[in-house]
Amino acid sequence: MIYFDYAATTPVDERVLERFVDICRRYPGNSNSSHALGIASKNLVSDAQNRIAAHFQLDSPDIIYTSGATEANNLGIIGYVTGPHYPGKHLITTGYEHSSVTACFAKLAQAGYQVDVVESDRYGKVDINALAHLIRPDTLLVSIGIVNGEIGIIQDLPKIQEVLSHHPNTLFHSDVTQAVGKLRLDLSNVDLATFSGHKIYGLKGIGALIKKKNIVLKPLFVGGKSLSSSRPGTPPVPLIHSLADALDNVYDEYDKKQLKVRKLRRLLMQRLKEIPESLWNSNKYCVPEINNISFMGLNAKVLQETLSQQEIYVSTQTACGSDLDFSAQVFRLTNDEKRAYSSIRISLSSLNTPEEINRLAQAIQEAIR
Repeated sequence: MIYFDYAATTPVDERVLERFVDICRRYPGNSNSSHALGIASKNLVSDAQNRIAAHFQLDSPDIIYTSGATEANNLGIIGYVTGPHYPGKHLITTGYEHSSVTACFAKLAQAGYQVDVVESDRYGKVDINALAHLIRPDTLLVSIGIVNGEIGIIQDLPKIQEVLSHHPNTLFHSDVTQAVGKLRLDLSNVDLATFSGHKIYGLKGIGALIKKKNIVLKPLFVGGKSLSSSRPGTPPVPLIHSLADALDNVYDEYDKKQLKVRKLRRLLMQRLKEIPESLWNSNKYCVPEINNISFMGLNAKVLQETLSQQEIYVSTQTACGSDLDFSAQVFRLTNDEKRAYSSIRISLSSLNTPEEINRLAQAIQEAIR
């Protein structure tokens, strides 16, 4: 098997899995309980909280643990906008967000909120001047993901934060799921940040919403006592601890891993540019892990199936994307429907090898012949 779909999900790091099983066995207590077993579990949560905060340059943030980034985005966006806050009905996002973010804004638009999609340049990066002009006194929230999951576009976080610093009543939400592990992140000036464990070699079923302590959210559902009033339910202590473990591991030897991925990407570009039909949709402002390429004249889903039959796995768009037969985000970037129909995403990891890249290139060349 040759796996090139790491942006969809990642294999679980064995160290994370082993530690998870160990904690499940050794720490049966509910962290809300006041007896010794409960206190031991609560201490595990505190340890995880401190480690997560340190990775993002944060000092004592409020971390709400969720089932994943989709729930975290819903709680962060809808929970804030429909909760008690500075009055306003105006929201801003981009055309390159994860489907869980765009779905939140679609729902809010149906409820009467005005949603503006900020313009982007030819590389997919937010037009900073356009963003500055869009923000109004009644703008409640701006939501911009740091790294796009389908093309790999990196947004200019410092410039976005500079614009928002002039608007203290406008909150900044960012889905950083695809940025974690690929970039070093300072989230100290992000009001609401979301990410998921399964994109960083962690377990499925755990994610987080990191928020500033003064932000009040309306819960999506009600229930018993938990770590946060915004998200009721018994805290999943082993999963919470596994999220911190996954973060520790993904940033361990970060520079070495990045160097390897960049070398793999250079080889990928070299080999695929040998194919005349190839057009690179990812650009110089993209992370090296996410590579989107169109093979003109070839249907992407047919190519994906051909590769799958050889146990080589790529994707045609994000796994959580729309039901469209083409990539809406590639179409937005290129304004070329044929290019959008023929695009595939090859997402790399430091676990990949040059031999796998060469095998992929050979398989694509054979499929095009």
